[in-house]
Amino acid sequence: MWWGKFKVAAPQSMERLGQAVRAAAQEDPYIVVLPVQAVPYSQGCARWRVPFTGQATAVLVIPYERKKHQRTLEAFIAGLATYVASQRGFLSALVVAAANGWLQSAENQQASGLKPGEVLAWGDVYSVMVDSGKDVPRWENLTQEWRVYIRVRYPDGSTAPAEGVVRALRDSPLTNPAPSFSAAPETYVGKDGATIQLGKGWWWKLKVSSPGGEERLVDVPNPTPTVTLYVQVATSPSQPPGGE
Repeated sequence: MWWGKFKVAAPQSMERLGQAVRAAAQEDPYIVVLPVQAVPYSQGCARWRVPFTGQATAVLVIPYERKKHQRTLEAFIAGLATYVASQRGFLSALVVAAANGWLQSAENQQASGLKPGEVLAWGDVYSVMVDSGKDVPRWENLTQEWRVYIRVRYPDGSTAPAEGVVRALRDSPLTNPAPSFSAAPETYVGKDGATIQLGKGWWWKLKVSSPGGEERLVDVPNPTPTVTLYVQVATSPSQPPGGE
């Protein structure tokens, strides 16, 4: 990076050089790796991709009196850039060595107006640039195991174990922000019951698919994760369908 020319004995010129150094070395308060908010009743991970690039700037000193009658330093800068291009670093000591090596040529001395040994190292400025990181959060809803039963309810109020299909439908969240969500498929429930995994942090509607099947709203997690759903029928257990 070419910052320009600065006169060492001139306060204003040195102030401009100091500003350039401070600008290159300043710390940006912006937080590149932003935090990821974990959602309730969930487990998962987050990944950040943060590319870094580095830059080292060498500040050199040359005799001002030798250059004040020459308009530019293009010959010196261009020749130095070509000479140093094959080197493995841009530290000021390395650049100074390269500059004085380049000045060993009489042709280069004539073009630049400088002699070997007149280029000195002033210091180095190191900068690290970071691009904005991207987070890739992945959350999985934690679940609670529920035991579900189906019973038939007769007109006389008596009940009996039954079987059927139960649908679990997510209703509304218990928290803000809402947890992640994993669907609960339809579950066949036998006469001895069945186990259903329900996502935590939600109200769930449990409904028997059979005609007359009850719908029940439950909150998860729950200290008593057991529910019995009833199917209302119009005939008693001893009365055949259509009988009196």
